[in-house]
Amino acid sequence: VLSNMFGTLGGATGIGLLLAVSIAYRLYETMAAEQMREMYPIMRRFFGDE
Repeated sequence: VLSNMFGTLGGATGIGLLLAVSIAYRLYETMAAEQMREMYPIMRRFFGDE
């Protein structure tokens, strides 16, 4: 039911939804890390950007 609401394709009802959630969560993690680097420059060493 939930997969139909999100419009996942074909017989991959749960897989498409899982993929969409995984991509959204990865995007959230990336944005949070970028914000952390901008707010606290000392964290750049922790993430290995320097």
